[in-house]
Amino acid sequence: MKMKCNKGESGYLQEKQKRAWIYVVLFAAVIAALLVIGILIWGSNQNVLTVAAIVLVLPAARFGVNLIMLASKKPSDAGVIRQTDKTAPDLIRLYDLVIGTSKKPVGTEAVVISDSALCIYETQKDTDLDFLTAQVNNFLHGDSIFINVNVYNDRDKFMKRIAFLQQSLEKSGKELRADRVGKIKNSLCAMCL
Repeated sequence: MKMKCNKGESGYLQEKQKRAWIYVVLFAAVIAALLVIGILIWGSNQNVLTVAAIVLVLPAARFGVNLIMLASKKPSDAGVIRQTDKTAPDLIRLYDLVIGTSKKPVGTEAVVISDSALCIYETQKDTDLDFLTAQVNNFLHGDSIFINVNVYNDRDKFMKRIAFLQQSLEKSGKELRADRVGKIKNSLCAMCL
């Protein structure tokens, strides 16, 4: 059984949410224990253990923020994963990504990368597709990556586009340029929570 999922692998989001819960609970328990022990030993909250508890609040807050950011995001649908894997077997496929934008994080169902295009499928109803496209483009341009970014909230259009990219790759008889798609993947994953 695989113990750790990497960013972009199916199951990553669930693992990250579970890990954030564990850390928040552990930090809360340690902070509470330090406060109680300090009061029991010195009879007051003005002691060195209280200072240690206060110092631990900052890293605990980091995990708490992660938990809040990820709480509303759902893992990629198994049907989408199967269909994407079947439609574009030779392209880079990523799942369970939460893209950080200047407004709010956006959870994706699937992301497919080819040499010439990056296709994102997301199902959040309130997402501004043009804004998300611009945010991803700006981030990639900052890494000197210029690629056609398409964001879809219609599953059929997304599948048709990645099927076209797969067919184009097959017809050309070439393979993906590993250095280019690797750089695109790494840059996109750096943008994600």
